[in-house]
Amino acid sequence: MRREPFAPPSPAEYGLDPELVQALADLGRVIRVTDDVVFAPEAWQRIQEQVLALIDQNGSVTLAQVRDALGTSRKYAQALLEYLDQLHITRRVGDARVRYA
Repeated sequence: MRREPFAPPSPAEYGLDPELVQALADLGRVIRVTDDVVFAPEAWQRIQEQVLALIDQNGSVTLAQVRDALGTSRKYAQALLEYLDQLHITRRVGDARVRYA
């Protein structure tokens, strides 16, 4: 996860059991965005900071802008934006995201 913090291998690629991944998430050792997308806490903090900074600069942010800013793929950008929406950090407005407040 540390080599590619914004595009980490899936837990299955590491050979990790889903129950172990959930236990690690419960302990705060990983951030489980989806079954296949798990970030290190440090990477997740940087992701949140960068997404919110983009929103503050531009008023909103698109999936493509997040993908490009993080140097990741559409798969990861979409998953992390949807998770930020679930956490009420961002919300979707059309094809863009804005701060939840």
